[in-house]
Amino acid sequence: MKRIHFLSLFLAVCLFSAGCAARQDLPAATVGNTAAAEQTKAGTVCVIRRKEHWQGLLLFSAGDTRPVTDGINRLRSRLGEYIRVYLIPVPLAGLYSLPEWYGKNQLAQQRFLARLKKDLRKGAEYIDLAEEFRKRQNEDLFLRTDIGLTARGAYFAARSFTDSAGLSSEPFKNYTIISSGTRCGPLCQISGDSRLLSDPEQAESCLPPIPFRIDYYDRKMGYRRTAKYDPKEKTALSPPGAEEAVLRIQTEKQERRKLLLFTDGVGQSLLPFLIGPFSEIYAVDIHNVEFDLIRFVIEKKITDVAAAASVQTLSAGQFSTLQGAARSLRPSN
Repeated sequence: MKRIHFLSLFLAVCLFSAGCAARQDLPAATVGNTAAAEQTKAGTVCVIRRKEHWQGLLLFSAGDTRPVTDGINRLRSRLGEYIRVYLIPVPLAGLYSLPEWYGKNQLAQQRFLARLKKDLRKGAEYIDLAEEFRKRQNEDLFLRTDIGLTARGAYFAARSFTDSAGLSSEPFKNYTIISSGTRCGPLCQISGDSRLLSDPEQAESCLPPIPFRIDYYDRKMGYRRTAKYDPKEKTALSPPGAEEAVLRIQTEKQERRKLLLFTDGVGQSLLPFLIGPFSEIYAVDIHNVEFDLIRFVIEKKITDVAAAASVQTLSAGQFSTLQGAARSLRPSN
């Protein structure tokens, strides 16, 4: 399984466990005991052996679903009916791969996802990646040293979304993968586990099969720069700077669907696979931007609004952009 760098390079992957102590040299799945496992705090890392490689699994930290669903429901109720609204929670790999003595942690993630789905009101669409990934458990969908998705995992996540939106997708084989060395992700540092540190992943970029342009903006929607990409040139994506919190992605396709995507670093891995199905995409940092997003939706004639983020981001309440957008809404006339 390979380490993937997508457009998400410009935002660090959100790891909720900043204040949790890492559990070092955790036994593989075949070793250990229930008592020790029950004492392990959520937010630490379990290390397992999978397909001849070591894989780190961040333990889920359960939080309140209401800030997420309240924000999505408010957006749904106060935006025009012609605008479709979606919630796309990206599960952690531990939902499928944790040893049996971590059953309570798996159950916590299952219950969190079930509450998200249940609490969405009519008209807000829930994209069930947990079920989609469950059908593909034998495939390499998750990174080994990070909480994000591989190219294959991101592809099937994006396709679940576009299928629900009534849009067609290119076959996975049509995308260009560009390798650029190896890297050991955040779970290596969090765990301090020598097995992960000595088993890095391949760093890669993923490009869609059509040319596109990216305009980079800061948190206040101030223009910074532009980059153009052509898959024939096989040029890796340029990582945005620290102050570039908004991307505008355009293609030459004449589709009329325009997407506003609230996202964290994990959710951004879907972007290469949404370029094409949507003719124009605005990818917005779910953590914090400082402009009127509701007016923006109206002025840019956005047709689809989605929030795609790791369950850990959603559970931790780290999505002030989405909450701010929902609070700024005025009741429709």
